[in-house]
Amino acid sequence: MPLYHLPPSPVPPSPEMSEALRGEFAQRGIEFLPSKRLASVDDERGVALFKDGDEIAFDLLLAVPRHRAPALFDGMVDEEGYVPVDTATLQTEWDGVYAIGDVATAGVPKAGVFAEGAARIVAAGIVARRRGEAFDGRHLGQGTCYIEFGEDRIASVDIDFLSGPEKTGVFNPPSVEQRELKERFGNTTEDLAAVAQAIDVDLDGSRQISVEQKRVLAQQRVDLAGL
Repeated sequence: MPLYHLPPSPVPPSPEMSEALRGEFAQRGIEFLPSKRLASVDDERGVALFKDGDEIAFDLLLAVPRHRAPALFDGMVDEEGYVPVDTATLQTEWDGVYAIGDVATAGVPKAGVFAEGAARIVAAGIVARRRGEAFDGRHLGQGTCYIEFGEDRIASVDIDFLSGPEKTGVFNPPSVEQRELKERFGNTTEDLAAVAQAIDVDLDGSRQISVEQKRVLAQQRVDLAGL
């Protein structure tokens, strides 16, 4: 079974993760074909057409559609279909307007962990701005991505896109033990979402937060200094 992939490797910032995935693909009879961009699909002929002119016949096609900002953002996007932002602050060309996640050219993959990191910077910057305070925080494009390897094994890669001159990825080999880390990661996201809904932060500096919410925030090591 062929697997066509636009980037040159499975996980470009981490050669070790890419090598591990290639090995798993080979064991399962999956042919990894990088640097291929799908242009269109001819349903009647059952053919996938690629930008380089190749045509590949298929019986079943599983494809990820092209990402772009929704029509709501028409007039704000660039030629690639995303809202341009300053990658450090997520500020758009409109003063006081920010964009994060799938709609923005933030210099990171369109993944929730990076959108969450961007949201923290934007939120802290907005609060500082409303208070008339200086803010020098910046979006670092850091996050952990978990990948299922089968047989209850999970690997992860700690990726850093923006803090240094080069993108880096620290590979954590697949193991059963990492499943607990992945589950904890999922619970962290759910806990933070619940706490965010429960906290009442006023722009004059007051904060209403329960002891239980403080416990959750402390466990997740969330920095409240900017709020």
